[in-house]
Amino acid sequence: MPLIGAKILPVVSPISFGALDALSYNVNADHAATAIAAKLGAIKLVFISNVPGILVAGRVVRAVTADQAEQWIDEGIIFGGMIPKVRSAVDAVRNGVAQAVITNLAGIQDGAGTGMM
Repeated sequence: MPLIGAKILPVVSPISFGALDALSYNVNADHAATAIAAKLGAIKLVFISNVPGILVAGRVVRAVTADQAEQWIDEGIIFGGMIPKVRSAVDAVRNGVAQAVITNLAGIQDGAGTGMM
C-alpha cells in the first residue's frame, strides 16, 4: 500500500550525499520536491512561501506561463528566493506534474496562490 493511502505523509529532507566524495550537501528543497513529484507523477505540487504567490504591483497573480515568469525574472519583478521556486514550479509542470502552485500557509487553506501554466 502506498504511504499516502496508509495516511502517512512522507517528509523528504533535501540533504544529499555526494557520489564521489560522500560528503553531505544541502540541496535546494524546491528542486528536490520538483524531481520527486515528477518521478511520482504527482497531480499537484504546492510550493510554500512566506508570500501568498507571485506578486505584481502588490497583488497576487492567479496564474502565469513559463514565458511570462521568465520575463518577470528578467525585469526584476520576480527576485531573490522566489526565482528558484518559480523555476521549480515551471519545471514540475514541464515534467508531467499536472498542477504546480506557489502559495503561503493561509493560501493552502483558502485555495489561493499562483498556478503555473
